[in-house]
Amino acid sequence: MIMKKNAILLLAVLILLLAASCGKAAPQQSLSEKIAMEISYAGEREKEVEKKQGEAVTQPEMNATAEEMYRLWDDTLNAVWGLLETNLDEADMEVLRKEEREWIASKDAEVQAAGLENGGGSMQPLLEAMRAAELTKARVYELAEYAEER
Repeated sequence: MIMKKNAILLLAVLILLLAASCGKAAPQQSLSEKIAMEISYAGEREKEVEKKQGEAVTQPEMNATAEEMYRLWDDTLNAVWGLLETNLDEADMEVLRKEEREWIASKDAEVQAAGLENGGGSMQPLLEAMRAAELTKARVYELAEYAEER
């Protein structure tokens, strides 16, 4: 599945590059291609944040970079959600809204549980942000797969 997503990302980038090199406007992108571009952009930013995480020494620095990673994927989730809202019919969006409310409740509970693993110590923000980033990134890919099926 990851290889398929990477292939879609690569195809979307190649189409845009080819169109740009020919001096022509890029063809209208499908919903899946637009989402793939958002994910590709997030992946590039993720590499930058991972580099910062590797350089973080103090607990506050580690907490901040983990929060930055979560924000990156949360922003990507919001961008993907916006694309879905403008491209899917109301019936599909109503199903997604219900799923999203359930996912948010589940994510919040898992994030809280992750923070409690450390008994509320100085690592709590780090553990919470790392879990939130992991779950949010996974949700982005779930939504991309949903769009691909449409």
